[in-house]
Amino acid sequence: MTNEKVHDMHDKDGIQATPALLVETAEDRCVGAGQCELVAPELFAQDDDGVSRVRIAEPEPELWPAAREAADLCPVQAVLLTGTAATDTAATGEAATGTAAGAGGAERERRGG
Repeated sequence: MTNEKVHDMHDKDGIQATPALLVETAEDRCVGAGQCELVAPELFAQDDDGVSRVRIAEPEPELWPAAREAADLCPVQAVLLTGTAATDTAATGEAATGTAAGAGGAERERRGG
């Protein structure tokens, strides 16, 4: 995984901290559909081969909705969200979709597919 911005994941005491939201891509799954970059260009960029790469692995809270939308829209579930805010929508005021982050199911249900 190549990132333009990566934060140190240790707290002030040197203990490994769990990021509130960690964004990754499963590059071996990515088919280059580009939905992630379309909805969250701050977070994703496609390389010369069309594979999506994460630009910001630990985004600020204002980017969490875009990260979740990218995970939901990915047709092959290559956008992976982990951390305490991966499915917690209370902090951003979003309505929960009822699917796990990265499942892509809610959008396919809306489209009838």
